[in-house]
Amino acid sequence: MIAALAALVAYPFDTLKVGPVENGWFESAQTFALGLTVLLSVEALLKARHEIFYFSATLVILLPLAMVRETPRCGSPFYDGGLCLTANGKALTVMIAIALVVALVAIRRVSFARSWRELTFFYAVPVAVTLSMLVGAEILGKLIYVWAEEIFELAAYLNLFGLALAVRMRPSWFSA
Repeated sequence: MIAALAALVAYPFDTLKVGPVENGWFESAQTFALGLTVLLSVEALLKARHEIFYFSATLVILLPLAMVRETPRCGSPFYDGGLCLTANGKALTVMIAIALVVALVAIRRVSFARSWRELTFFYAVPVAVTLSMLVGAEILGKLIYVWAEEIFELAAYLNLFGLALAVRMRPSWFSA
């Protein structure tokens, strides 16, 4: 629902007037959602223990990759406005995320979950829903319209943001 509303807000800014397009302003909303999720995950990395720490570490490594994928390169002939990164900026973003996680794992030395099997459900279901949405987005983008792909991608990223927010607000739900 939020992704569809965002598409309506972004509509006037899209040059093709068919809905959210690749490399347009709508991709900036996707990058923003991913960035907020990374910030929540970094906070969890600094405070959390056991499985929340390692789940957050995984997000902090993977989500910048998605951010780099969703953020157009500034010099691209397809760049349509909104946020952009240079090729060096994209590489630097990924290297900073990996260095941050490696440093925190080395410094904090957090033990792994005591009962991971019991907790997998609480992480696996939202992540599986997100992956399903991303696969669906890719299929919709190839078979129907790019704008459908962009809306589903934003919905998937907002789903991960919701999970990171739940972990932040109610860590006891996710602790062994």
